Amino acid sequence: MSTKSRNIGCLAVLGLFVAVWAQPAEDPASPPRAAPPAFENGPDQDGGVTTDAGDFGDDFPAMIQTRVEFIDVSHEDATRLLENDYLVKHGDEMRARLQDLTNDGKAKLMETMMVLGRSGQKSTVESVREVIFPTSYEPSAASAQAAAPAGKTTNQANAAAPDGKTTNQANAAAPKPPGGLPAPGLAIPTTFETRNVGSTLEVEPTIGNSDEFIDLRLKPELTFDTGREVYQKQAGPSGTEAVIQMPLFYVVRVATGLTLANGCYQLVAVVSPKTANGITDPTRKLFVMVRRDTVRARPKQPPAAPAAGKTGPPPGGS
Repeated sequence: MSTKSRNIGCLAVLGLFVAVWAQPAEDPASPPRAAPPAFENGPDQDGGVTTDAGDFGDDFPAMIQTRVEFIDVSHEDATRLLENDYLVKHGDEMRARLQDLTNDGKAKLMETMMVLGRSGQKSTVESVREVIFPTSYEPSAASAQAAAPAGKTTNQANAAAPDGKTTNQANAAAPKPPGGLPAPGLAIPTTFETRNVGSTLEVEPTIGNSDEFIDLRLKPELTFDTGREVYQKQAGPSGTEAVIQMPLFYVVRVATGLTLANGCYQLVAVVSPKTANGITDPTRKLFVMVRRDTVRARPKQPPAAPAAGKTGPPPGGS
């Protein structure tokens, strides 16, 4: 190689070195730069390595992350999507098409649930409000006295009361309204039930022979409190009326088992949402999408060592 060629090569290398190190200093008054997009199954921001199962081998224990989404679309759009066999069989393409409809304002992401758990174990996540309501009633003490057979006192009519107690004694602890005694004809609730209103996800994943596929049993559920309904009306001897109301619930529930590939979406169900009045809406459909990802537990990675010869900023740098 000639001397001229070597000089040109050295100048090129020197120019590259200067270009790498001579980065302009940021203006403190300028707005901060946007964060880079997050890696998907890629390097961690703290210098760690990918969470892809293939880069860790079998020495690190695997866990399963399950995500379920409910996406609300019109019945017409739902029919067009379901008529496309390719979309039905390829969940990632279906999810991308639903995202396009969401971006255009033609679909709405109603709910997203995610839970991480170990293979072979059941995991549950809930976002609920507990609604407590009575399920059985008994007549008040005043009602029992009023209903005693003619010519008999209440104690005589109830001689077989539990533990030898009279009706008055047995009902002494009954809830009483202001005034001291239960209102005539008022039914006293004795048994209660609790119903969770909100979203619940229950999953049980099982890793197969390869981390690329798992068997998944899942049960996502959405429960809505849609109001009250009069169950029974009772007229008391003094003309009062006791009204028994029961809560109404609308439930969207899926219970199924399937085999999923790692990092892929799959359409698992299409169900009907509710209207504002709490009944089935025939004009809308809910697409239930599920995705699973393998996540491996690993120790925190030490910070990456600086490259040889680059222990600090270049001469003249700050």
